[in-house]
Amino acid sequence: LKGIDPARTDNPSWRGACPWRGSFDVDPMSPAYADGVVRSTLQVIARAMRAARRRRLPPVRFDLGSELMNSVVEKPERWVSLLNLARREVTALGMTGQVLLSHNFSHHIMIPEDEVLRMAAPRRRVLGRYVAGLDAVAISQYMDLSVAAPVRGQMPDPERIADALMRHERTFTRGVLVGLLGLAEKEVPPLHVGEFGIGSGGLAHPNLWDGRPEGEAARKLAAEIEQGFRGLVAYLARPQGDSGRLARTAVLWTTGRHFDIFGWMDRSNAIPG
Repeated sequence: LKGIDPARTDNPSWRGACPWRGSFDVDPMSPAYADGVVRSTLQVIARAMRAARRRRLPPVRFDLGSELMNSVVEKPERWVSLLNLARREVTALGMTGQVLLSHNFSHHIMIPEDEVLRMAAPRRRVLGRYVAGLDAVAISQYMDLSVAAPVRGQMPDPERIADALMRHERTFTRGVLVGLLGLAEKEVPPLHVGEFGIGSGGLAHPNLWDGRPEGEAARKLAAEIEQGFRGLVAYLARPQGDSGRLARTAVLWTTGRHFDIFGWMDRSNAIPG
């Protein structure tokens, strides 16, 4: 939809607001991807593990794909083939149990019409088989973090943001993986937050990256970003398990002005709070 302003609409779809996103997709079994990206990276991991063989290292979670949205919709059977290839490579390299094969999905998979509802039932079952065969699954968590606020538009406290994160993870695991892709609950792999950050859209639209607010708008955004990270900490502090949070780890996205809150890439990006 030309001219759409994602910060002023309730339509969270990347297909309406960001037409390039998802178009840079690949056939995961193409030599350039299967060999050039996946197998070569597994070989790099194997060399690193051999170099650190005297240390006891936790397993490495390796994402076979990340946010390749159209590819997942259109070629789920090729992802199954890639998983089988990667599993053989892990075994051949002697890394069984040391590397967890995972997939990092875009948050758009939690918006059924963006991805899963574009798939016919047989393809959904294939995608479900792919997910069930993984050692872990990750989600880029950029859904609305203000949904649990007592008053719409009011700044939620960290615990309410943690409530929102728990709501979204259950939308993904129970609503999408179980409800739409047909996994049994026991087949859902361990969950990780594969990417987290808050951009120029603040808590309601954390995935927006462009825009340069000034003055009071900039101060309001900085406060929302700080509160969002406090909410992430509150979420990760909650007990883990069936009645608690599901995510085991979270990875911070730090590329870009508003996401780089610690100033790791550019000191001028740091948010003092």
